[in-house]
Amino acid sequence: MTAGGRPRAQTIAPKFVTGSILRHILEMTGAGALGLVAIFVCDLANIYFLSLTGDQVTVAAVGYASSILFFSTSIGIGLSIAASSTVSPAIGEGLRPRARRRSTHALVITLLVSGAVAAVLWFLVPSMLTLMGAEGEAHHLAKLYLWILIPTMPILAFAMTCMAI
Repeated sequence: MTAGGRPRAQTIAPKFVTGSILRHILEMTGAGALGLVAIFVCDLANIYFLSLTGDQVTVAAVGYASSILFFSTSIGIGLSIAASSTVSPAIGEGLRPRARRRSTHALVITLLVSGAVAAVLWFLVPSMLTLMGAEGEAHHLAKLYLWILIPTMPILAFAMTCMAI
């Protein structure tokens, strides 16, 4: 504690600046892969449990929607990779103010880009589903499902970028 009663700031040693590069790559890749697999396991669980209802139209709708959601999730992953590759050199050089500034910029860019992509995608959902071959009730249900989920894309991309940073 300092004289003013505030706790002292603790210095945290950077984890990925010493040791085996291969170990660091495997750790970071493994963590990213685990997060990505978790996202797609949730989609698989949705499709599986919906298939138990016997309603093939709903299962088809979620299947169509999952293809489009994979695209939007991939954009978030790309933004998080770009952010980590921009911020990590500053951390490695011990330039914490630069790292904080780059982190802030990366998060703002992530929100702007993913928000713009989500807005465009939201309007293109009916056309994309038609191009994929969805029709009738499956088209309608997939469209409603995507119109609910697409606006959350910036939140997911933001969270992935925070994790990467």
